[in-house]
Amino acid sequence: MTYENPILEKSIGEIDTVEFKQLFDQRSNYSEWFAENFAPAAYDSIWAAALALNMTIEKMAARGTSM
Repeated sequence: MTYENPILEKSIGEIDTVEFKQLFDQRSNYSEWFAENFAPAAYDSIWAAALALNMTIEKMAARGTSM
């Protein structure tokens, strides 16, 4: 069982699930990784966190505050 979008559509990272799998396989040297079936969900989670942090920085800058 894998946790990936069954619809072949581009994600916020501008790649679809097939492209993600190809990149993952290449970058992991085609090795099998424990819990690699969670990789697509982890990829989406990292993007969600990055976008949230980016929005926070923009809002803080608009208020004249910084980290």
